[in-house]
Amino acid sequence: MSSSRKIGGWHNELGSTMILRQTNGGDLSGCYNTAVGHAQHLYSLLGKTSLHLKSTCDKAAVGFTVAWHNQQFGDSSSVTAWSGQY
Repeated sequence: MSSSRKIGGWHNELGSTMILRQTNGGDLSGCYNTAVGHAQHLYSLLGKTSLHLKSTCDKAAVGFTVAWHNQQFGDSSSVTAWSGQY
C-alpha cells in the first residue's frame, strides 16, 4: 500500500473547502465541505492524478468525484465530478 501525503487545500468565496491527499501512485482522497444549500458538512472524495509522473514541462491531469452521501444527510443519489490540468 502506498503512503499518502497532503498535497493541498482549496476554498471558495462561498466558504466551501476541500483537502486533498495523494498516494505515490497518483490516487487522490480527501474531503469536501460544502457551505451552500442543504448539503452542508463533510463528504468523501476520490480521484486520480498524473502529478507523480509530471516532468518539468508537462501538465498533470487531475480528476475527482464526490458522492453526495454522508452520515448527517444520508444519500442524495447524486455524484459530481471535476477534471482539469495542473
